[in-house]
Order: sequence, then structure tokens, then C-alpha cells
Amino acid sequence: MKRLLLAGVLLLCGLRGWASSLKDPSWTSGQLENGLRYFIRPNAEPKGRIELRLAVNVGSIQEEDDQQGLAHYLEHMAFNGTTNFEKDALVAFLESLGVAFGPELNAYTSFDETVYMLRLPTDDPAVVDKAFLVLADWAGEISNTDEALETERGVILEERRVRRGAETRIRDQQYPLIFPNSRYAERLPIGTLEVIENFEFDRLREYYRDWYRPELMSIVAVGDLDVEETRKRIETHFNALENQTNAPERVEYPHPAANEERAGMFTDPELTGSDIVMIWNHPPERIETEEAYITLQKEKLVVDMLNQRFQEISLQAEAPFLGAGCYAGGFTRAGNVFLLQAGVADEPGALLEGGRALMIELARAKQFGFTEGEVQRAVARSLRAAEARALEKDKTDSGQLARRLVRHSLQGELVLSPEQSLDLMRESLPTLTAEKALAILTRWVDTPNVVVMAEAPEKDDGVPLPTEPELLSLLSSAQDQELTPYEDALADAPLIAAIPEPGQIVSRETNEALGLSTWVLSNGARIIYKSTDFKQDEVLISAWGPGGSVQASAEEWPGIRMADAVAAETGMGPFSVTDLGKLLSGKKVNLEPYIQADQQGFRAMASPSDLETLMKLIHLRFTTVRADEEAFLAMQKRLRASLQNKEADPKAVFNDLFTEEMSNHHPRIRPMTLADVDQLDMQASLDFFQRCFANAGVMTFFIVGNVEEETLEPLATQWLASLPGSPAEQERSYLDTDFPRFELSRTLRQGVEPISEVRMVWSSEDFEWSYASRHALQSMMGALRNRLREEIREEEGGSYHVSAFPMLRHYPTPRKQVMIRFGCDPERVEELIARVQSLVEEMSTTPLDESYIEIVQQTQLRRRETDLRENSFWEFVIPFYDWHGEDPEILLEFDQYVEGITPESIRQAAADIFGTEHTAIFTLRPGEESNE
Repeated sequence: MKRLLLAGVLLLCGLRGWASSLKDPSWTSGQLENGLRYFIRPNAEPKGRIELRLAVNVGSIQEEDDQQGLAHYLEHMAFNGTTNFEKDALVAFLESLGVAFGPELNAYTSFDETVYMLRLPTDDPAVVDKAFLVLADWAGEISNTDEALETERGVILEERRVRRGAETRIRDQQYPLIFPNSRYAERLPIGTLEVIENFEFDRLREYYRDWYRPELMSIVAVGDLDVEETRKRIETHFNALENQTNAPERVEYPHPAANEERAGMFTDPELTGSDIVMIWNHPPERIETEEAYITLQKEKLVVDMLNQRFQEISLQAEAPFLGAGCYAGGFTRAGNVFLLQAGVADEPGALLEGGRALMIELARAKQFGFTEGEVQRAVARSLRAAEARALEKDKTDSGQLARRLVRHSLQGELVLSPEQSLDLMRESLPTLTAEKALAILTRWVDTPNVVVMAEAPEKDDGVPLPTEPELLSLLSSAQDQELTPYEDALADAPLIAAIPEPGQIVSRETNEALGLSTWVLSNGARIIYKSTDFKQDEVLISAWGPGGSVQASAEEWPGIRMADAVAAETGMGPFSVTDLGKLLSGKKVNLEPYIQADQQGFRAMASPSDLETLMKLIHLRFTTVRADEEAFLAMQKRLRASLQNKEADPKAVFNDLFTEEMSNHHPRIRPMTLADVDQLDMQASLDFFQRCFANAGVMTFFIVGNVEEETLEPLATQWLASLPGSPAEQERSYLDTDFPRFELSRTLRQGVEPISEVRMVWSSEDFEWSYASRHALQSMMGALRNRLREEIREEEGGSYHVSAFPMLRHYPTPRKQVMIRFGCDPERVEELIARVQSLVEEMSTTPLDESYIEIVQQTQLRRRETDLRENSFWEFVIPFYDWHGEDPEILLEFDQYVEGITPESIRQAAADIFGTEHTAIFTLRPGEESNE
């Protein structure tokens, strides 16, 4: 339920009008005579890009009974033909610029808004001008022909189909309980099946005419732009839009008052977990003033403190819940909520026990308040995040800024510059006392409009589930409890008690072409680093070395298969996970170790100002483990709960079937079971973790970000060169998993919804591992994805989304695999499989039109332009090339490889993989459980 409700918060959070002024001076705003508003902001990142938004202040809430789902349907139609772009021409034009359908060309519809999104390059003014024409066509010139409407019906039905499942079915029952007699409970954006299948096309056209009016629209433009030129483009393309005479009034639909407590118990045969939630409903709160903004930031501190307590409890072996959390804020336009939620084990009485635990912690906080230490740490965390935003003010992605202005344009949300926000928070947050935090919490629960809901798997085991009266009784269950104050225990120790003797850098190399420096340390470890100015407040570190879980014997494997997770859960040095969280409050650091089959390492990040703290954590992680039976038992409990009802979920069972079959039932690839959880051994796991990280001399560290050599060198010699290690090379070992040979066909029949999933795999060991071969395959896949979208989604209306991607292996022997995956109507499985097979055969024998080659080339070139200015890109490619023994200077030849893409090279790459004899087709169908 937590996943469902909090996802709803993000998706459905409402829009509350519009404020006429902006606090952030970087923005230029204005309004045309027809009422359309615009917001323009120059921004440097990413270079050579502009983000455009058309925000329409209408959504499903404005639909009539016979229009339910048509706001969303209309959003789809915007990509199916307009006055200036015939069907397919619009997407083809944008894709020819390297604009990717989905990430850079998309739209969404919610209760109260419809927003169209477009990111494109700015190096050609004519192209930018044409992009504004696209927005203008969406605003007033969508064709909505009978033919296009009928064709798109299949896509809409498939989108609705793919979203159906246990949580969706339960959500449909919960919303009327949460918001009784509210229009929000009966106007879900996806609409009703009856309307989508049977609506008169004129009803969609009427919705478009009635609601797509300039007085309800805003244009947002952010990026590498000239303000005056952008303003002129907006005036040129949008001044001609007219408001409809006698247009319907845009009505705000409040949640009718519900001054009573309500409860509901919900079950579903495909649910895999049990949850309980309490929701206190409140009127909406507008964040339009500095005072409201400050109040919001203080409320976030209270949520943070409560969540820290819940997390601490969940790490206890006998915790009354598996995990818990709270949220305060908007849920729909019509109201805010404060909610408490807990996931519990699927055991008799667990729902009520978890609910009581939530209320007890709420009562503890209300009775005793928060400690000064809790408040100070929450303030430190919040201020550190605000400082990071201020430091990155010139490096913020234009898409993020565009999202903020969309919220402002539709709901009047106050827009502050990062510096303004930081100044306000520095001034106001330290004034939050424990008493004021308590007042906020008390206000949240001071309403009779409360809902208690629980959900659990539907079973015929005779175990009674909570009744509605029992659920309602939870609200007063803590009244007679004798409570004690929260004990705010703090670890009173430095991260590193004894400072190690520093090591040395024994050799240095420089790669001027890529801006890389390589150091070899006295313990044998290597450091590769690249200093960048892409982000002011970011340093990323990756480390890797040969070893991994393949070192464990067959006898050891059951006990240590989750050694990295066990070490992460139990802490390090003298510190538990809770201790470390408190100790690091106000610092921007993160460290995640891993043990894969053939290597061990970690990924980490820090602010430049916290880089030494991260280095200390790395040293501590390499040199210590910590036994914590409580944390280990709590981890096992969570694992058991996640697996206990897994077989009720058709998609989870299907995924396990696919994994087992495609690895030929390799014992180390086999999905985890309840019996496997019982075999986990904490001490064996910690011993194996130490064994993997015992020799830092086999490790390579890649460091990229805002760090200069004079800063990095003393940190590296102090904390990395001092790690135990020797330069002796470690022989690599690899997990050799085979794949099913020749033709394999598997069908799983399970599930109550009329939906199927298909996975088609082609496998071949006729593969030379090289940059050239990988690029050829990836290029073919780019063209294939376009053809699949055209054929399976647009022409056939057979699936909402078809994904296609390669799976490549270098060690121990090279292998290439390609998978095509889609969901569809069970009645169309064979038809669509045959259509895919026909398509890949066509691509293998007939060269594509040059237009597809242009799309692939432009997409790759445009993506590489932005990649090169992302630390995360370098953090991926440098370790990848190093591990695979390749020269990273191949990056400098990228344009040549792109220029070499031809219709014949695409055809040959397709023929090489789709001509294999080794194919597999997996199909999930609804029906009685079976495996064919």
C-alpha cells in the first residue's frame, strides 16, 4: 500500500491556481492578450539544448461521465497528426533531430493537468522555431481524425491493460473510502473500459474544444536560448489562439467534508504483502508565500524525524513492522494528507500489531516531543541539501527547472532561486524547537476526517483478518499505554580511531586526450581520476577488483550468497547503520559496496567538502565488518516477507521462470527461496566479505568530479594507499552460465487479469568482443526499437510499449543475446509473435530506408554531446573499458563509428543475431497456474 499511496501522491498532487509573480529573478514571465502565460529562463546545462513545456490546466477531473479517459486519450492524439504535421510526421521530424521518443518527447495526464514535454537541440534556429510550431499545434491544431482515433484505441486499451494488477484493483476500492463522494474517486485519468471502447469521437473533439483554451495554458522554455527571441516565437505561434465563447467554467472540485472516522480491509489473490495505513485528511495548503514555504520546510523536518525513528525500529529483530514511514503534504488538488504506513509480515495479528506500533510511536512523539539532537540533525540534513542546490545553481539541468515552472504555472507554487531558498532556510529552520515541532505534529492529527485501511493477500487458510471496528480501534490504541521517552543514543566515537600511516604514490601517468591521470599506490592499488567542472558539489568514486562470489565453494555458497547485503545491514567498525546515519547527518556522502560473481567493489559519492569523510568510510569498509545479530535477523525477516507470497504474483513467477530457464538452472542464478533465507549465515557472510576486500592491491579506484590533484593526493595517500594490500596479481575467475540451445518455448498460465507478457530471446556465441561489434549491435537495436514501435504499437495497436535490448557477455567466453519484450491481449499473442518474427526477418534481409539510419545517427550523436558532460557517464565507461582491457581512447573515435552506420551494416548486424538457431520464447497468459 505504501508503494501505491505514495506513488499516488507523486502522480496526483493537485494544482491550485496561479500566482502572478516570481521570486526567482532568473525567470522572465508574461501573458498574451488571449490569457496564455509564458515563463522563459536561460540555463547552461545541458549545453545546446532547450526544454519546452505546454502545460494545460485541465485533466480528467473536467470530464463528463461519457468522457472518462478522453483527456488522456487526447494527449495520445497529439502525436497522431496535427494541422502542420501529418500522422507519424511529427515524431519522425523530432527523431531525425536525435530526440528520443519517451525520454525527450512525451506527455502525461493527471486529474488536473495535461503537460506536453519536449527537449531538442538549439544549434539550428529553424528547428527551434519548428518546435514552437509543434507546441502550437498541440494547443489548438490536433487533427483527431476518425482513422487516427480508431487506430489509437488499441494503444490506449493496451496501456490500460498493462497497468492493471492487484494494487490497481485495490486502489479502485480505496479511493472512494479515502475521498467519499469526491469526483477524484471516480475520474481516474486512465478512464473506464466502457468509455474507451465505445465513445463517440465527437465527445473527444468537444473536450478538446472546450478545455484547450489559451487562458488555461502556459508555455515554459528553459535552456540555451535568447529571451527576446523566445518571447517573439511564443507571440508568433500562440497569439492566434482564441478562447471559446460560452466556454465551460473550470470548476474546482473539493473533497466533500467527511467528519467521521472510516475503515476498510482489502484483499486480493495476487497481493504479495500486507500493509496498514492511517490517513488524516486536511484542506489543501497553498505554497504561494515565503511564510508558507518556511512552514513547509519545517513540516518536512518533522516528517524526517518520524521516519528516522521508524527506520531505527525496523532494524530490530522483533520489530512490529518490516518497514514504516510517514508523509505530509498534497495528495490531490482538493486536499492534503498526513499518513502513517507500515508493511508487516503475513502472519496472524500482524496488521493490528503494526498499526498499534505506528500509533504508539505517534503517541510517544506527541507526549514527549522530539529531542534537541533529533531536531539539530534534521535541520543539518535539510540545510545541507539546500546548500547543494545553491552550489549547483549554474549546473542544474534545464528539465528540473522546467518542472518547477510547470508547478508554478498551474498551482501558483512559489519559485525561489537556490540562494533565496538557502537564505530563508538558514534563517528559519534553526528556530524550530522541539516544542514547535510537536505543535506541527499535533495539528496534523487534529481532525475527525481519518481513514484506516489494511490490505493483505486473499487466502483460504481460515486465518481471520481485522474487522473494520478493530481497525478503527487502532486510532485510540495508544491512549492507555504507559510510554517512555525516545532514547536518542549517539555513537561517541570518531569514524577512524587510529589514523593509519599514509602510503605513497609510486608512479604516475597522464592521458591528455581524455584528461585522465593514473597513479599506482605503494600497496598496489591504482587510482584513475578525472577532474571536471560538470557539477560543483559532486565527486563520484567507483572501485573494482577481481574476485567476487565465484571464490566461494559450493558448500559456502548458501551461507554467503548475500554477503554484501549482510555487511551493509550490520554496519562497520563500531557503528550500526543507525549510528552511522546520525553521525553523518549534514554530510553529503554515500557508499554502496557490492560483491558480484567475478569482482567486488563499491560505488560512492560525496560533496568535495565531504570527500575526506568518504575516504574514511572507504577505509573503514575495507578494514572492518561488524556483527549485529539484531540487524541480521531483521533482514532475514524482511526477506521472508518478500518471498512468502511471491508465487501469488504472476509477473514475479514469470520472471523467475525466465531467469532459471535462460541460465539452464545454474544453482547460483536460481531465484532465492524461503529455504535459502534460512541458510544465510551472518558470520560466514562477514568473513567472506572481509576475504573479498582483504587485498586493496588488486583494486582500481576511479574518481571523477570537482576535485583537483592537490586536494586528492593527500587524501589518497592517507586513506587509500594505507589500506592493507600487495601488488600481487589475482587470477580472475568467472561464473560460466550456459543458455538453452536451439528452440525453447515456455508458457506460464497464471493471473486474473486478461494480460499476457511475451519475451523473445536470440542467443549466439558467434561474437567477437570489440567496440566495433558492440556498436554495430547497439545501432541495429536503435533502428529495431523504432520499427517495433511503428509496427507493433502504432500500426497494430498491439502493445503499449515494446522494449528491445542486447545482453552482452565478454567473460569467460563472448556471447551476445537480444531480447524483445512486450505486453498484450492474450488473444493476440501468436499474431504479435509472428509479426515480430516477420519484422526481424525483414531487417535481416532488406536494408532499411536511409531515414532510419539518420535517426539512429542523430540519436547517438546528440546523446553523446550531453553524456560527455556527465560525471556519471565517465564513472561508467572508464571502469568498463578498464575491466575489459580496452583502450578508453576509443571514445575519441565515436563520431567515426556513427558515420559508418549504413543500411547494410544494420542489416548485417540483424542477420548475425536473428539468424541464430538458439531462440527462446516465454509467454505469460492468464488462467490456472501451470508451466508448459
